[in-house]
Amino acid sequence: MPANRSTPGSSSATLPLPHEILSFRGAAPLDSPQVLIHDLDALVHSQHHQRLERQRQQPPAALAPHTLDPAWHDDYHSFQEIADHLLDLEHAYPSHARRIQIATTHEGRPIYALKLAKRQPAPPNDGDDDGDGDGELSPQKKNSKKNKGKKGGDKKKKKKKHRKPEPIGIVIAAEQHAREWISTSTSLFFASELLRSALGSPHPQPHPHPGPDPNPNPDPNPAPNPPPSNSDDNDDDDDEPDTRLPSLPWSRKQARRILERFSLTVIPLSNPDGYVHSWDENRMWRKNRQPTTAAGDEAGCVGVDLNRNWGFHFDAGLNPCSEAYAGDKAFDAIETRAMAQYIDDPANGVEGFIDLHSYGQLLTYPYSFSCSEAVGDEEDLLEVSLGAVRALRNVHKRTFTSGRTCEVVGEAGGNAIDWTYSVKWSFSLELRDGGTYGFLLPPEQIRPTGEETGAALVYLLDFIHEREKDKQKSGHHRLQ
Repeated sequence: MPANRSTPGSSSATLPLPHEILSFRGAAPLDSPQVLIHDLDALVHSQHHQRLERQRQQPPAALAPHTLDPAWHDDYHSFQEIADHLLDLEHAYPSHARRIQIATTHEGRPIYALKLAKRQPAPPNDGDDDGDGDGELSPQKKNSKKNKGKKGGDKKKKKKKHRKPEPIGIVIAAEQHAREWISTSTSLFFASELLRSALGSPHPQPHPHPGPDPNPNPDPNPAPNPPPSNSDDNDDDDDEPDTRLPSLPWSRKQARRILERFSLTVIPLSNPDGYVHSWDENRMWRKNRQPTTAAGDEAGCVGVDLNRNWGFHFDAGLNPCSEAYAGDKAFDAIETRAMAQYIDDPANGVEGFIDLHSYGQLLTYPYSFSCSEAVGDEEDLLEVSLGAVRALRNVHKRTFTSGRTCEVVGEAGGNAIDWTYSVKWSFSLELRDGGTYGFLLPPEQIRPTGEETGAALVYLLDFIHEREKDKQKSGHHRLQ
């Protein structure tokens, strides 16, 4: 199946179908094309057998690494294992993590997200029923009544407390394209290691995982497991010595500041049906698995390319058998519609969107649909992109390219970051590698990819905080 991917230097990686080989050779540029993977089928089968062998050699379940063990991130995992991992994080860090479900796919799988934020304490009861004191993760853009104050002595006795700014909502989405497993693993590594850095390593008690929750939005205050060893009851840690876990490019204080300043929503599997299909049937599958209007008995005529299905300069696809088929109309995919509704919900206070993909080693920003459209915030977007790729390179010396998506990758409509550019901070991050393994990045590269990507994300978040603090929404409005 065709697989187009730009790589640094504006080169292009392509996997033509057998019947396209002759036309591909005729259309190739004068320079001889370079073969990146000589036998893709052999590599797919080799990695599949290696994965089966690793599973066969795993110790009994009682001795296997718990999903909260850092060693869990040394391999790729099934849909159910990932769902269990998110629930384990909620149980281990009940004050900062909650697994939520934002939709159910065509094949009936939940789309889970992990919300990371410090739960806000109940405000003093001053007769205002709008206080957010239910113990849930604090919504970011809730309208609250102004404290009008009271007459006489009350006004003198009460001191107006300085309220911290609401956390900035950021969505980190992975795996819009099913075969990009490293994006999922990287998002999970970042979320779990951020919690571990800030709050300490938990001491998990083994508990059964019954499968998908019958209640998609569980009790926001579940009975906790024993708390992490470094409790966060006292947030004033300025006098504490700062620590850094081995190999992680951020410190404990940095991790705590992120959880204090931001409400992060991590969606590790934006395309669960496609992921399961790539896991069980076709490792190179890209789209989701919903039927299309032209789908029949012909193999491959199923599914929509989620990153062409967003409702900004959407270009309806003509060939449902194409792996880049955009769909019949914008947001006709359950997955994109659910993510868009979540991002648009004022209660989630989303001010930024980071879309994780592979491969190519690129950090890009809008626009994708055209290079002729001016980008109003390009000075800030380029500055933070350049700084983030420097921070990334400092970890494992990997070089990433930054710039506008249309220039670095190529023009395409219906892209997620074009639609989310209703808020200023919209980025696409194409992870490792440059083409040696492509979408088939071996598991030994999961951890270094997570470490360097984490450095880039921390830099992005720090920059965004500096620009957004003491401000209301920037006034940026979604283009129609």
